[in-house]
Amino acid sequence: MKCTDELVSSFNRSWKRFSGTLKKARTDASEKSVHDLRVNTRRIIATLELARVLSNRGDIAKVQRRFKKVLKSMGPLRDVQVQLDTVSRLRRGAVIGKFIRRLKRREGEEIHRIQNALKRGRKRRLAAEMKQLGTEFGRLHESLDGERIHRSVNRVLSGRQNEFSKAKRRFDRLRPRNEETLHVMRIALKKLRYVVEALEPVLGPSAKAQARQNACFPTIDGRVS
Repeated sequence: MKCTDELVSSFNRSWKRFSGTLKKARTDASEKSVHDLRVNTRRIIATLELARVLSNRGDIAKVQRRFKKVLKSMGPLRDVQVQLDTVSRLRRGAVIGKFIRRLKRREGEEIHRIQNALKRGRKRRLAAEMKQLGTEFGRLHESLDGERIHRSVNRVLSGRQNEFSKAKRRFDRLRPRNEETLHVMRIALKKLRYVVEALEPVLGPSAKAQARQNACFPTIDGRVS
């Protein structure tokens, strides 16, 4: 199969995975379903970035922003769930127990908010936009030559690599290091990783190896996170 056909298949797979995890998160906003939806939202944003560069269409950026809003809407719930997971490992006492109950109330509120935010109307709008883009991307791939595809791939990849390198240099210069710059660097790394995955049809098996290598990153104290 030509890499152009693989790109179209990758585009369609990204939407199918996102759609499935969105449905699960809407009915059961558990920690796992929210995590899976966040991962697949980042993947589809990366796939759209490649589609935008290949097609030179400015309106794809608008669709990307819609997915970024989905990602952002899950942030507060994800934060609460991470806190709950961390605090639940501590020795129980009156203060810890009270704090856990408070976090669970916040989790319930955030779940209710998320389920409203992920209502069917939003998915229908996204589905209509992705269907239109998929059709146009399918037409576009017939006119794409290998040289143009590789130029576009290098442009996308270089942009993400530069963004991560810049964040890493900033983190390395700071003494003492802090969580804020670590967070910025980890976000840049995630964007690079998902772009590499989206480019796998062009880059080949090496993309999988690089994505796995980028999957783990040390925290400030050296632990892998």
